[in-house]
Amino acid sequence: MPAGKISFDVESLKRDLPEDIRSGLNWSPDKQFFFLISVLSPRPSPAIPADESESDGTIPDDASDENPNEEQADLDDAVAALHEMRDKEAAALVEARNSAVAAWLWRKFAASTRLAPNEIQIDPCCGFIPVE
Repeated sequence: MPAGKISFDVESLKRDLPEDIRSGLNWSPDKQFFFLISVLSPRPSPAIPADESESDGTIPDDASDENPNEEQADLDDAVAALHEMRDKEAAALVEARNSAVAAWLWRKFAASTRLAPNEIQIDPCCGFIPVE
């Protein structure tokens, strides 16, 4: 759910969703669930590696193409791209019919805040409420 497009109400949200997504979600107002909304920090700008050939005047040969530091940097970038590993700006517990409504409620609440453009991650919180 993009930050800039906020549906007017739950019914318009439901109409705006593709049929294959809409049909698989709970839309009953009587059945509510808890979702943890994590507001992610903006992605860090990728570091521009210094060109070693310019700094020391040597030309790397083909045998030194596999640099363990580059492999580590690639792994660090891959891990940093995971939502679970990103820094969080805020978190909120939202009660809603489904995750789409939870995201909509957050976007509506945060629309006039500095957190409005941030990416969010939504996780179900089934373990918060004891089963009766």
